[in-house]
Amino acid sequence: MSFQFNCKQNHFKYYSKINGRADDQIFSNSHFEIDLPKNLNNWMLINNRYYFEYDYNQIILVYIPFKEEDKNEGVWQVVDLEEEKIFSYMYDYWSEMKYNDNRLNTLNLKRVNKIYTNGKYEIVLFNVKEKNFHRYLDIVKTIRVN
Repeated sequence: MSFQFNCKQNHFKYYSKINGRADDQIFSNSHFEIDLPKNLNNWMLINNRYYFEYDYNQIILVYIPFKEEDKNEGVWQVVDLEEEKIFSYMYDYWSEMKYNDNRLNTLNLKRVNKIYTNGKYEIVLFNVKEKNFHRYLDIVKTIRVN
């Protein structure tokens, strides 16, 4: 893993030669790189989910499955993050950070919750201020997966 802190945005690159194993099956990591907004407050890796947190609990979650996961790649698109799915995406991080669960269950109407996905890879923009949404989205569209 590497982080480059540049003038206009940050650059995160994940590359690992360490793969997962369950019984006789080996799971190969997908390698990726992505630009991220400046002013990162915290980041964390939980399973195949990469969480990047900014002020006021604005979070970018990057989900990159193992190469063996059978999901079809399609055209990248922005879709709504359904309220009932927020918990499944955010709970592990929320718990690890010891945040109040009630805040996770209450949507802020002045915040944006969207998923940028191609069907296989997902980038969740959670609780992003409206004024930051388009800038954050344009930045994360730089994702490259190998």
